[in-house]
Amino acid sequence: MHPCMVLLDKAFELAKQEELALAAEDVDQLETLSAQRTDLLIKAWKQRKGMDEDDLKARLHDMRVMHEKLTRSTECLHESIRSQLSTRRKQNGYFAGSRSRTAHASKSFYLSKTS
Repeated sequence: MHPCMVLLDKAFELAKQEELALAAEDVDQLETLSAQRTDLLIKAWKQRKGMDEDDLKARLHDMRVMHEKLTRSTECLHESIRSQLSTRRKQNGYFAGSRSRTAHASKSFYLSKTS
């Protein structure tokens, strides 16, 4: 098998692992796998000479389809994280306001009317 094809196969396997990392919302593993896949694709591209053009086109098409799928899933995860962050910020603002009201209340004192 051509060295380029071997590298493309490895890159495709990493893409499948990225899918699993996306499903698990494991952003750290996702970042690592993505970087590894990028490196493999760069190496494969540099070694493409001598590879059958039709095989290369077919394999690159498969990678493109997988990449588009990963991109859509990543966008969904990004939106989910953004929504969670927005909710947390609102909650923190609510709690911060509650704490400031409590702080003002503890500083106030009660004057009784004595006749």
